[in-house]
Amino acid sequence: LEGDMTTLRIESDVQEWNKHPTPNDRHSQAIGFPLLSESPKNGPFLCTQGVGGHLTHFFGGNLHAVDFRCDVGTPLVAVADGIVKQVRCDPNKKVTGVAVSNLFSWNSLLLQLDESTTSKDGPLFVEYVHIQSCSVQEGERVVKGQIIGTSGSVGFSPEPHLHFAAYRSDKEDSPTVAVRFASQVDGKPFEPVAGQLYDSTGRVEKHQGV
Repeated sequence: LEGDMTTLRIESDVQEWNKHPTPNDRHSQAIGFPLLSESPKNGPFLCTQGVGGHLTHFFGGNLHAVDFRCDVGTPLVAVADGIVKQVRCDPNKKVTGVAVSNLFSWNSLLLQLDESTTSKDGPLFVEYVHIQSCSVQEGERVVKGQIIGTSGSVGFSPEPHLHFAAYRSDKEDSPTVAVRFASQVDGKPFEPVAGQLYDSTGRVEKHQGV
């Protein structure tokens, strides 16, 4: 055995695994895109893990989440009008990577969206995870398109990305619900699929520089 092994660190995470109770649950409210993509330097963004992703999107609290690869510091925007329900953001937190100890150490922002006058489908909460910074406070009202923070790579994160998920409740153990994004060009809804590029207009064909 080469080298001097003076410290051996063993990590484990043994917790109850909860299967999603209603995997086909879908909220009818279409929302905006969570990453600012109005300038050439922002986007399009690769969806690295979609609904039911095999890495981490297979249990109740993550099943319908989507991940977008983005540089640290990419502006995050409110996907609809609403209220900031919870802020967990320590700008000095440097935890990153796929160590098991990082599974429950992250920065996040939770919004409660105003109920749509057209969907009539009840409350909808959305969460932005692994963020670097937050520019809003709990209880503050936000409007669709408002910059609310920046993306990062804090927590269980193999690379800088935004983990975005939606819920019908703000309870800690709430299962996710599927949502669709509405194109800012024609309003047509779209649901990101892993391996494809997206921005606020919808799916984007690969172009030079991506």
